[in-house]
Parts: sequence; C-alpha cells; structure tokens
Amino acid sequence: MSEEDKLALMQVCKRSPDWPARERAQTVLLLGQGLLRREVAQWQELNVGTVGQIWQRWCQDGMAA
Repeated sequence: MSEEDKLALMQVCKRSPDWPARERAQTVLLLGQGLLRREVAQWQELNVGTVGQIWQRWCQDGMAA
C-alpha cells in the first residue's frame, strides 16, 4: 500500500460522513499494518468473512472500492 493510499484512507476515516466507508477504510488500514483478519474482525466487531471481502475488494479496486 502506497503512502498516498494510506493518506487517502486516513482522510476517509476522519472526514467521511459515510460510516460504512469509514469502517472499510479502517479495516484496510489495519490489515495494511499486518494485523490478521481475525484480529481486525475482533477489534472492529465484524465477521472474519466481511473483513476478507473488504480486503479482497481493496486489492482488486483500490480506492474505488
């Protein structure tokens, strides 16, 4: 993940009025830091499968996800 992507994701986390977008951005940032899917799922109170889907979409579509 590039620094530009990290900065864009942090902006989404801080400023987006869309809470699902903020949650997805936080998920991607945490996974990008090396946390495991199950750790992120537990921390965010999400299903592990949901975390996996968010990551997969990010890997395919980047910021468009």
